[in-house]
Amino acid sequence: MSSLDQSTSLSLASAVSTPATLSLPASNAMTSTPAGRTPEKTVSPNVSFNESYGFEVVKISVSEGSRKQDFHIHKSLLCQKAPVFDRMFNGNFTEGEAGEATLPEDNPKAFDMFASWL
Repeated sequence: MSSLDQSTSLSLASAVSTPATLSLPASNAMTSTPAGRTPEKTVSPNVSFNESYGFEVVKISVSEGSRKQDFHIHKSLLCQKAPVFDRMFNGNFTEGEAGEATLPEDNPKAFDMFASWL
């Protein structure tokens, strides 16, 4: 490997593996957002999960072959993170009226990972 190749790979490695650092003032409040990023919405620590996302829960039945699993998920959280479910449960569809959806050809394990991500 030439010295140019080594310096290029070292520069790339340091650019990829070096995390950005933030300086926090004594109050631990973030004072700036890295360029190109929008700040995330924050919720007051005094607000409960149900006050933030509501009490309504929807049922999603996911099956693949003989494997079937039901998931009960906060409707507001699901709809906020997944536009397809927002249209399904808040649009003029049977699923929205019933509060239930069936995904007959999806992998329950994969949906479980999605639900955990929420």
